[in-house]
Amino acid sequence: MYIEPSHTIRYLGFYLDYQLNMKEHIRFYTTKAMSTLGTLRMLGNSNRGLKPRDKRRLYISNVVSILTYGASTWWTPTWKRQGWIAREMQAVQSAAARWITGGFRTTKVGALEAMAGLCPIKENVNRLMRKAALRTLTLDKKHPIVQDISGVRGKKASNKRNKRVNLPSPIH
Repeated sequence: MYIEPSHTIRYLGFYLDYQLNMKEHIRFYTTKAMSTLGTLRMLGNSNRGLKPRDKRRLYISNVVSILTYGASTWWTPTWKRQGWIAREMQAVQSAAARWITGGFRTTKVGALEAMAGLCPIKENVNRLMRKAALRTLTLDKKHPIVQDISGVRGKKASNKRNKRVNLPSPIH
């Protein structure tokens, strides 16, 4: 019996490839978010069905959580070299803004997002990561995560590769 090797594996809901660049994970969850949004669209159109307020609640509670699953593994504060991630996520949010407001395809996405009361997707992910950082900071000093983080911080950078880079703080 021969088992074909796979390019990706699924572990705890994360799709990992041999380069650990999270492309398959992000593609899977953006596709899943778009199909979830398609399912929510069946609940009503602009003439009949849910009110825009209820559509917005459904989008935020169901689709955004799928779209940002595992963001702490691929997120960087500066979004450098992550333009493709922002485009994939923005496509889902654009479709959601059209669904919530009932706007036309030719309407500017920024205007639809403002009318729907949705914050830009990059800002949403940044906010989620700030919340995660605050949760980590409020953990007890004996917590294993805090001990792991302090162990990493305590080590000196031995070469250029491990040199500490000043990035914008996720807390400020």
